[in-house]
Amino acid sequence: MNVPLSSTKLKMNYVWPTNRLDTNAAFQTATQIMRRVGMDIDRLNRDCVLDISVVWPEGEHGKHFVPDYWVHWKKSKETVAVLEFLAPTMTVGSLNVNDPAYNLRQSVDIPHLRELLMSNITSKTMLQSLGLSDTNSIGSSTISTNN
Repeated sequence: MNVPLSSTKLKMNYVWPTNRLDTNAAFQTATQIMRRVGMDIDRLNRDCVLDISVVWPEGEHGKHFVPDYWVHWKKSKETVAVLEFLAPTMTVGSLNVNDPAYNLRQSVDIPHLRELLMSNITSKTMLQSLGLSDTNSIGSSTISTNN
């Protein structure tokens, strides 16, 4: 899931003083988002080292930041998972899980996959033939963390 978050728009609308930086709240939000999308967040947190960063429009030692949080789960210096979200709007900009062991969701079974891939149909037509829709299009994705 990748949604481009315009850095210019972020800087104009959400430039906060550093006293509002809250990596604990960012961690809690990231945990909720990852759980909601079916990732094994307990295992990620147990197995990985966590790194949380934000956008610093004035440089790393500036007086302001953009609450565009980047949460990385790393194991042996390799990124296992990364989540980017804009805290004020709860907009997910990027979500990647590079190790399928942390994905609790069921795999998608596509009958006749080889034939579909070898055919000359467009990806949109292929998805329609499988009864699916294109969900990886550019747009905004907001995840509610309320249960």
